[in-house]
Amino acid sequence: MALSNPKAILILGAFFPHFVVLESCWQSYAMLAAAFLLMEAVAIFAYALAGRFASRFASEKLPAMQRKTGITMCIFGILLLISPQPSRA
Repeated sequence: MALSNPKAILILGAFFPHFVVLESCWQSYAMLAAAFLLMEAVAIFAYALAGRFASRFASEKLPAMQRKTGITMCIFGILLLISPQPSRA
């Protein structure tokens, strides 16, 4: 999946050549690409875990959080209503 990403192609084509050993070009590229794909897989796994945590949090505490957010927005609206208008000079 990462290989079809334009950013991944840019990394493989522009960033990696600085770290390639010319005597073993293909091995260096393969090692760097494997390390990149491993880091990409770890990042996707971390996003999946964060999404799982967020869905559990949202299913349990979303109504209370929506009430608190709504009250906060009402308070900000009232503060904007009673605040003095800036002078237009």
